Amino acid sequence: MVTIRSVPAWADCPPDPVDEQTGLCASVDVTIPVDPQPTGPVGNPGPGAPSCPGAPGGECQHGNSWWSSTGQCYARPLDSQPAVGSPAWQAIAGDATDGTLLACIDGEIFYVPQGESPIPDARTIALNAVKQVPFVTPDLQIAPPPTYHSYITYENWIWIPNGQWRTVEARVSVGGTTVTVSAEPARTQWNMGDGKPAKNCYDAGRPWAKGMDEASKTACSYAYEDTSVDAEPGYFTITGQLFYDVRWSCTGACSAPGGPLGEYSGPSTTSCLTVYQRQTVNTNGSTGQLSSHAPSLCP
Repeated sequence: MVTIRSVPAWADCPPDPVDEQTGLCASVDVTIPVDPQPTGPVGNPGPGAPSCPGAPGGECQHGNSWWSSTGQCYARPLDSQPAVGSPAWQAIAGDATDGTLLACIDGEIFYVPQGESPIPDARTIALNAVKQVPFVTPDLQIAPPPTYHSYITYENWIWIPNGQWRTVEARVSVGGTTVTVSAEPARTQWNMGDGKPAKNCYDAGRPWAKGMDEASKTACSYAYEDTSVDAEPGYFTITGQLFYDVRWSCTGACSAPGGPLGEYSGPSTTSCLTVYQRQTVNTNGSTGQLSSHAPSLCP
């Protein structure tokens, strides 16, 4: 919450006292809500959030207000503009016959001439709104599971729960501008921990279930070429994250209707898998079959 002073009378001024000459509230405290600071996705390779020169930390947006280079503050157009020529208008804009009045979050009111649009750039709002999108942290599923083990050349099923493969969005309003950012899953990227290129799966993957026969197929699997014996600490650490195609749309007072923002990644998470070789060579030169009950080294 932010407390401001000198709020204009036409913006829901509390009853009394009102300055009859200016139409402004006289030293009345009014509290307005400010949105919580947004949080962003982890490992985001997409376009960065915009920077506004002169703004604190370069942040373009603060709550539901936008940085104004004219007012040198976070501001928004007054919801109800006073009539041109009225005492309230003249107190701020003088003899101007067009333009817009904006209010800083500290309560100062200032005038923006016609042609200096008070409408913030909708795409820039969208880039900021990406920070608020609730990107999913995937629950990595593997068969055989980390509690067991796998072998080289074996096709390990990999997937995430179907409910995690879903579109997520965030909506931000700045004055009369409302921007919705929608992120649709494009792929799950699996880094299998063996130094090979990452595996991309273009849907949630098919869950493996006990009792499936050898003929069962999945479009999302991975076969190791090497054992994890030489890996530190004896197993492969698997990292996975969802990547999204992100778009935005605008309603209300919009500088543009919408468009693409590119690909963004959600938070990553890890799992692990111990991988053995079925046939091993003992130090005395003899060969033997590795037991199918060899323990997993995953924690």
